[in-house]
Amino acid sequence: DTLTGSVRLVRAVAGNQTSADDLHVTLGYETNPTVVVYWYARTDTGYDNARQVDFLSVNAAGLGLRLFTDARGKLDTRIGLAHRYENYSLAGQPSLATPSMDLGLLFEREFGWAKMQSTLSLVPSFASTQNFYVRHESALNIFRGDGPLSLKIGVSNDFRGQPLPGQVGLDTAYFLRAVYAWK
Repeated sequence: DTLTGSVRLVRAVAGNQTSADDLHVTLGYETNPTVVVYWYARTDTGYDNARQVDFLSVNAAGLGLRLFTDARGKLDTRIGLAHRYENYSLAGQPSLATPSMDLGLLFEREFGWAKMQSTLSLVPSFASTQNFYVRHESALNIFRGDGPLSLKIGVSNDFRGQPLPGQVGLDTAYFLRAVYAWK
């Protein structure tokens, strides 16, 4: 059984314009009753003020399939059901609440001095195939010693199939994070 959680807070200002102001709290659980097939549940909740999203939530559960595993890494795929909710701060913009599918691809590889992690999550709406949310993150976790602290450097992408009026669909961020891991 694996339980993961994270908190991501991003704020970026250039001059008098805010280019990023968001919070994501994620929690995930997966169990591995067999070597190949497992089930999972996950949530991603927060806000994105730069995109005028007062509250967002993606809650999903489903089955996973371990495509490859060895002593140094794994490659998993996931398929499940989800519910996506977004409440906007734009006047007259109705909230989004839609049942969705949850598709994912997860890759981890251990190099001894570092660990590479990459995740891709696609959440398409059942109501409209053009309304989807894609989240990608690839990172290299370095300076991992015997202690719980390490450093993670990477890139993340958020893409929306139907962004709000006047907004771009793709939001890319490069990051450097301090990581504390309980083992």
